[in-house]
Amino acid sequence: KALNIKKAINSPTFTILKTYHGDKILNHIDAYRLENGSQDLGFEELFDDGITIIEWPQFMSEYLPEERLEISIKRLDEEERLFEFVACGDRYEHILKELVK
Repeated sequence: KALNIKKAINSPTFTILKTYHGDKILNHIDAYRLENGSQDLGFEELFDDGITIIEWPQFMSEYLPEERLEISIKRLDEEERLFEFVACGDRYEHILKELVK
């Protein structure tokens, strides 16, 4: 909502990547199907502009930017989730500090 994206945002499971346009570009990657292959799909270019969210990032770890914000979501039960944030780099350490104020 904060990006003013009008379309519903859902998992790109069958297409690997979905791009949404709002105040900023939002790229949503589901890397699950990349588990058994390592091909150059040009994802590095997505990290230059906008925001990129990656599900199953371990399947494309070689393409991840050195500086990033990692977010893990753990299911505690049917209704409750635990969010864990790890900042990689000064920029994301600053962003994380602002988030937890």
